[in-house]
Amino acid sequence: MDLIIQSGTRVDYTVFFGMKMDTRRCHPGASSVSRSPLASVPRSLNGYRGSLRDHAQAGEMANSKYEYIKSFETEDKIIPDVYITVRVDGRAFGKFAERHALHKPVDERLVALFNEVAARVVQAFSGQVALAYGHSDEYSFVFCRNVDVFRRRASKILSVIVSLFSSAFVRSWEKHFDASTPLQDLPSFDGRLLILPSFRHVRDYLAWRQVDCHINCQYNTAFWLLVQKDGLSKDEAHRALRGTDTGMKNEIMWQRGVNYNNLPQMHRKGSVVVWCRGRGDQNSRQVSRPLQNVYTPLPTEVHLLCLHCDLIRAADDDPLLFSSFGSLDEDVHR
Repeated sequence: MDLIIQSGTRVDYTVFFGMKMDTRRCHPGASSVSRSPLASVPRSLNGYRGSLRDHAQAGEMANSKYEYIKSFETEDKIIPDVYITVRVDGRAFGKFAERHALHKPVDERLVALFNEVAARVVQAFSGQVALAYGHSDEYSFVFCRNVDVFRRRASKILSVIVSLFSSAFVRSWEKHFDASTPLQDLPSFDGRLLILPSFRHVRDYLAWRQVDCHINCQYNTAFWLLVQKDGLSKDEAHRALRGTDTGMKNEIMWQRGVNYNNLPQMHRKGSVVVWCRGRGDQNSRQVSRPLQNVYTPLPTEVHLLCLHCDLIRAADDDPLLFSSFGSLDEDVHR
């Protein structure tokens, strides 16, 4: 389950959850190899290379006549010097959870799956995503300020992240769920793109999502205690919680043997996926075991960590959480 990125060699490889990838095409600073696009066609398909080349040439000629159609495309280039943020959210995930009999209030198998999927998305953008944060069935990806990914086209960025997230979710399902819980429905996710003008807006956005995590965790914990311990129906539990404040929900949990403050930080604070040089200063932050790396630190090594920590009270110059918003976004390309 190790994720280690080692740079500085002519051909870099990324070991990502047991999958080896050639990252030359991901690292802008890496040595490029001049190859024809047709060179990637397998030798067993050599017989088709001629028809592929003829088709490409025909397309070039056709474009000279019909290229005006491109003028109907929507211009959606994002202005420079802002933070591009994409949030992916599960669609109808309540029904999906029921269909797969997921544990309530939190299924840690699903949390581990979401964290791995988010890490795959972050890794796929090769250091251009500074930080990812997720809880429940959502994950947000904050890009470094001046990235030129897909020429900053909003539709391209949004569609690629959502499709990457969806495909990685399906591909990784069996790793986290045994044969008794096969994937029965195709999961779907919607996505939205935000343009955040400054780092302060980024901090406020992350605080907003973590507050939402606290609210959901507290409500769901109290709700499922009423259903599972008191035998209330779901409608009755919702009615019992209607109009309750934080203190009242804490009291409901306390009377049933649960101290909210003792719940795992992963449940109360969500998950943060960040780039980190060496082991970093983890302090009291909890590190998710599925993403925890066991390795020998190298001076130039940059890798990913999954943390469960307080984003709201963290300092702006936190060396582990927010260093990617400074110079680290350049370091991971080297």
